[in-house]
Amino acid sequence: MPPLTTVELLAPAGGLEAAYAALQHGADAIYLGLKQFSARAEAENFTLDEVAEVTAYAHEAFQPPRRVYVTLNTILFTAEVAPLARSLVRLEQIGVDALIVQDLGLGRLVREAFPGLRLHASTQMAIHSLAGARQLPRLGFSRVVLARELTLPEVAAVAALPHLQTEVFVHGALCYAYSGLCLLSSHLRGASGNRGACAYLCRNTFRATGDDAGKALMSMKDLALSEALPQLRQAGVHSLKIEGRKKSPLYVAAVTGLYRGLLDGTLSAAQRRDAEHDVKTIFSRPWTTFHLHQAGQPGVTDPDTVGHRGAPIGTVEAIQRGQPDQLVFTVGERALERYDGLQVDLPGREKPFGFSVEAIAVLSTRGAARSRQAFTAPPGARVAVPLPPGHPALPLGATLYCGSSQAVKRSYRWERPRPGTYGLRQPVAFTIRVDADALRGTAALAGPHDGQPTVSLALPLPDGAETARDPEALAAVARQAFAKLGGTPFTCQSLTFDNPSGRFLRMADLNDLRRRLVEALQQRFDEHLDGRADEAATRLLAAAPARGSEAARWELGIDRPEAIEAFPAAALEGLDEVTLWFDRLDDDDLARGLERLRGRLGEARLRLALPTVVRPWQEERLRRRLGRLLEAGQRRWMVANLAGFTYLEDGSDLDIAADWPLHTLNPFAAQALVALGCTSVTCSPEDSRDNLARLLPAVGDLARVVIYQDTPLAISAVCAFESAGQCPEPCQGRKHTCAATGLHLESRRGDRLVVFNDAGQSVMIGEKPLCWSHHLDDLRALGARRLRADFLWREYTPDRIAATWERLRRGEHLEGTHEGNW
Repeated sequence: MPPLTTVELLAPAGGLEAAYAALQHGADAIYLGLKQFSARAEAENFTLDEVAEVTAYAHEAFQPPRRVYVTLNTILFTAEVAPLARSLVRLEQIGVDALIVQDLGLGRLVREAFPGLRLHASTQMAIHSLAGARQLPRLGFSRVVLARELTLPEVAAVAALPHLQTEVFVHGALCYAYSGLCLLSSHLRGASGNRGACAYLCRNTFRATGDDAGKALMSMKDLALSEALPQLRQAGVHSLKIEGRKKSPLYVAAVTGLYRGLLDGTLSAAQRRDAEHDVKTIFSRPWTTFHLHQAGQPGVTDPDTVGHRGAPIGTVEAIQRGQPDQLVFTVGERALERYDGLQVDLPGREKPFGFSVEAIAVLSTRGAARSRQAFTAPPGARVAVPLPPGHPALPLGATLYCGSSQAVKRSYRWERPRPGTYGLRQPVAFTIRVDADALRGTAALAGPHDGQPTVSLALPLPDGAETARDPEALAAVARQAFAKLGGTPFTCQSLTFDNPSGRFLRMADLNDLRRRLVEALQQRFDEHLDGRADEAATRLLAAAPARGSEAARWELGIDRPEAIEAFPAAALEGLDEVTLWFDRLDDDDLARGLERLRGRLGEARLRLALPTVVRPWQEERLRRRLGRLLEAGQRRWMVANLAGFTYLEDGSDLDIAADWPLHTLNPFAAQALVALGCTSVTCSPEDSRDNLARLLPAVGDLARVVIYQDTPLAISAVCAFESAGQCPEPCQGRKHTCAATGLHLESRRGDRLVVFNDAGQSVMIGEKPLCWSHHLDDLRALGARRLRADFLWREYTPDRIAATWERLRRGEHLEGTHEGNW
């Protein structure tokens, strides 16, 4: 492969060791997270001092400099914005190369208050189309991390956009759902993946209807696009991203080295096989290209076995009974070493059976009875290794995997710089004056912002001091004293030393003045940064709208026009608006349904909702319908992805509402959506009472609160019916028109899901709807003025909708529901 030197290789850094491993094994850039506000909260992550250290190392130790991106890719509660602003001002001071952001409110805060920080749109924003990517420059983003589900033509279309770089994942773990659109962990475990606390329910075993045993139906294989690197470069991709902030530094070194070699064209075929073997040995599930070459590509899940597999090293040839039993096999292409780890997949076991090689007997070709003990067995050797007591039955012919290799661990080295070598170093100008009664000093911080801190101190000097024998030498001693700034975030830019009387000074006096000045400057510097951050957050919060009407307004969400047939006229009068999710209706049903709804509600109370995910096979139909509807005068719309603003850009005088997948958990997110043209937003079904108590007073009538909903807990490009072996009919790879419903899944812990196929996407809802109606009085007291109830996905009859609606309005507790994260 010729070198692909114009493409950035972006590697993960879950901690300092992984950061150095990535940079020293060829990463052009690394991405890392803070201890808070990271979508990989379980990774080691970084303090701000560690970010400063690794950023300085990346910028100073390499030519050209390497880059450091900080992931702040979670949705933010209102109370978290001010503390995060204090981190932002320090990240700007450190000089990190970009922030990877999910929350639109955070993006707005950075754009308005910290323009020195570049913005990259996280894959958590679920940008899965050209239409969505087109909105990002308006919001201040210079790069998009695309959804992993896209095909190569879709990637190329986005990469052709001017003023927006494109970043794609090329290796690592895959989520079952579109990133940012998964609430499984949040609603079933109270641990939000959108807030960095995913419980990885997609790796759990679920039993489908008619399947008593169960499988890990949502457990994805690992993405591996090493073969597609030339195509991705030709498509115009700017950055190739490796997943793995929870992986070990050894893994990071190996996978970064593999892709560095592939991009540079320096690996022979044999070297490439070895490098891939190393990666698989350290950590790997089976590899897949996912949907890059074909939307809806089958076989992308690994439902029978979960977790690390390893690299093939042989097959089970025999089990010799004894004390202990011995496993006999022939070593494959790479040597086996004592204390390596072996694994084998077994039917009915969720995870591979694994054990450490405690001894190796190399068997003679003349018979198993003759053998010799060895520390290493070369490729092709027939060996016997002891099995642990109580081992399961190992079927003959089963593939053996090497899941841990001592040789691989020795093959990758990296060094951590000596402590204090790299870090944030703010230049300081010192002025020292020696008067008859005092040693006076001033420290002034240099920097790009006005009002940088300055401190001054005076230390009293005793009377009758001697005159310096060599004033010039004393000035040199002063310069030496004030150069000692190790362990501080400062460096001496200049020193002015004025000693008009030529008075002698002790080195201890100069050191004491330096220490005091630096301590005072550090305190003033922190106060200065905190002040900038607090001022920015306060200024933007002051732009929040005041509370509007006192009376509650009720809204209804439906996906079938006949849903309100059982509403009496009086109940309809109490509806402020009805939103119709129309995408699953055919053209004739839509036309008849709109006529019926307009007849009962009037034009002004009818809103139409765009789908959250729109792939190329859906887009032409959607645009055609939107054109007709806009031309017919439809003005009220709801969007659930940034792409919706693009689809509606030909309309004029529109009333656009933002649905909850455009996450609004803080006032800044609401402001960002208003700046895009929204007249209202929707609070997230992930929200809590505590956060709503802070959010609702700040956003007034902008926000609607969903009090009843079958929330889509996952929207996936992977067909759950296929993974469960329950396709209603062979689709031959054409899932886009399938409308299969009624697949019921249940986990071992009793989590129950219902799956629908929606234009090629699997949509999962919980067995129980979300319901907050019994908190109605509390919500009103908190400031909720727009209340919404959705009757979507499930087969609700008009009578049931009308009856449930009345109970919701009365604030009754509905049995068979759950209250999410309330």
